[in-house]
Amino acid sequence: MTWTTYCMKHETLEIVEEVTEAKPFMVEVAGLLGPTRNGRAACEVRGITDPGCKVHFIGGPKWAGRD
Repeated sequence: MTWTTYCMKHETLEIVEEVTEAKPFMVEVAGLLGPTRNGRAACEVRGITDPGCKVHFIGGPKWAGRD
């Protein structure tokens, strides 16, 4: 499967060629007594697109283990 992300430099979607870092984290929801975890996971992803641009985005748990 091919994954894409938005490149701010080119203002278009680009294919993620390489994932250089993926840090999983638990998603938190703001509440009256402070943030609480809701059981969902996501990943902070850093990578390089096919034209060679560095990208940084939040992706789903599918990105874990891809660096």
